[in-house]
Amino acid sequence: NPLIDQIEFVGNQRFKSEEILEIFDREKYFNTFNQFSINNFISDLQSLYSSFGYNIVEIEYETINNNETSQLVDLIFNIDEGSISKINRIYFIDNKEFGDSKLRSIINTKQRNFLRLSRASNYKSYQIQEDESRLIEFYKSSGFKNISVKTEKEFIKNRNRLNVYFYLNEGDQY
Repeated sequence: NPLIDQIEFVGNQRFKSEEILEIFDREKYFNTFNQFSINNFISDLQSLYSSFGYNIVEIEYETINNNETSQLVDLIFNIDEGSISKINRIYFIDNKEFGDSKLRSIINTKQRNFLRLSRASNYKSYQIQEDESRLIEFYKSSGFKNISVKTEKEFIKNRNRLNVYFYLNEGDQY
């Protein structure tokens, strides 16, 4: 396998090229040209973008031979970030003690509301995790010490929106 000489990123706006190379270990992904490690890098980079709400990012690459002996290649990654995904709807499953509107007031993530014309939140996985913690804290302060919350997301690709499901197991109130 030829050695990788230069790495270039085209079309990236969310992350600077230097940031990408800091986050991803050059030894792991870019020591020698290997289809398997390049595909792993693309998958991991797509996951990074997804964690910031870019769920339809497309990444392709091309190689350029540096010299006639083909011992060195340059890699060029073409990135189409798309736009940030928005929250479509938020669902609370198995909540018995508190209504959906009360629970929506606890979390920071917001869905689109046609009555108030408020805008939907951008989808960010870390914000959903914070919302899980907020719900747990709210239930515990209300006497539900065995509360557990799990989340799932459903991506609607043609609209670039997500439905978020909070599955609640309230347990007994003390």
